[in-house]
Amino acid sequence: MGGCYVVSQACFRLLRHCIRGGRLYTLRALTKELKKYPETELVDVEDGKQRVRIRTHQGKLLIDVTEPGENVHVACPLAMIEDVASELEAKSPGA
Repeated sequence: MGGCYVVSQACFRLLRHCIRGGRLYTLRALTKELKKYPETELVDVEDGKQRVRIRTHQGKLLIDVTEPGENVHVACPLAMIEDVASELEAKSPGA
């Protein structure tokens, strides 16, 4: 259950950031395009003992950040991000 909470909170933080910045259309378009690349390494950067990896896998956007003493793993289903962004965009004041 704890893992689900972390995933949900991270996804909602991403959506909240996009809502505040008026980037819902961009987020929806990005997730729609990422669905075309279901198994793709987008970013993989290592610097000493730190690593950031962003990829798509099995319909999810995966973000992994590791460093000594701290690891963060986020998994957001692309379909969920796209659907929520579309709904919020449709209900936004300018729609």
